[in-house]
Amino acid sequence: MSKEGKPIGRFGSRYGTKIRKRVLNVENKYKYQKQICPFCDKKAVSREAAGIYHCSNCNRKFAGGAYEPSTLAKRTLGKVYSKSGAAIQAKVEDIEEVVEEPVSDAEKSAESE
Repeated sequence: MSKEGKPIGRFGSRYGTKIRKRVLNVENKYKYQKQICPFCDKKAVSREAAGIYHCSNCNRKFAGGAYEPSTLAKRTLGKVYSKSGAAIQAKVEDIEEVVEEPVSDAEKSAESE
């Protein structure tokens, strides 16, 4: 197969073989394959442009990484926020258990005097 038939044929002999192979692997893995939608969990997301994705199932358009819909930074932050969110929810539940009964009007007037 000639080099023009491959997606990296556009580079010709420029940039070196390692970089061209790396680009080929990334493009084959992400750019030309359907990805999983983060909203409906179906394999229906296609790349429209660099960082712009469209799900044909739920018809949503969203931003992501240049070649993949979900970047490493987004996944890492999602884990951090989900853990901190669970900790906050546990604290709220603890506070709700400790909440005192409402103060009556007679007690309020006695406290203000």
